[in-house]
Amino acid sequence: MQVIAVLAVLGVIVNIVSSKVFPNNAVWEFLDLRKVMEGLPKEAKKEYRQIDNDMTLTLAQRKQKKMEWAEKFGVKPQYTDFVKKRVAMLDKTAELLASLPKLFKQYRDTWDGKKLFKDIEAELMKLAAKYKKEYSVMSFAKDLVEREGRKIYF
Repeated sequence: MQVIAVLAVLGVIVNIVSSKVFPNNAVWEFLDLRKVMEGLPKEAKKEYRQIDNDMTLTLAQRKQKKMEWAEKFGVKPQYTDFVKKRVAMLDKTAELLASLPKLFKQYRDTWDGKKLFKDIEAELMKLAAKYKKEYSVMSFAKDLVEREGRKIYF
C-alpha cells in the first residue's frame, strides 16, 4: 500500500512539474513520443517497442539502442530533444521534492498554538500562494497519510 501511495504522489508531482516546466504545452505533450514516431513506418515503431520491452538490457544498453534506432530511422534530433526534455522534467521533480521539507517545517511552525485561527489561515494562504506547486504536493501527501490507506482519488 505504501508503494501505491508513493507512486500516486510521484504521479501528482510529475503532472505539476511537467505543466510548469513546459507551460505552453499540455501536461504530457512535451513527453509525447508520438511526435517522434509521427510518420514512421510500422516496422520502426515495432522495433522501438521491442527495445523498450527488452528486459535483458541494462539501462545504458537500452539508451544506446534507442539512439541507434533514432539514427537508423532519421529521427535522432527529435528523439534527442525528447530525451533532454524528459531529463529536465526529472530534474525539476527532484528540485520540487527537495524543497518539501522546508515548506512542511513552515507549515508546522504556523500551528504554534499561540495564534488566532484566522491568523493561521492567513499564513497558510500566503504559503499556498507563494509555493503553489510545493503546497499542492504537500497537501496531497498529507491527505494520503491522513487516509491511512483508505481509498484515495482513483
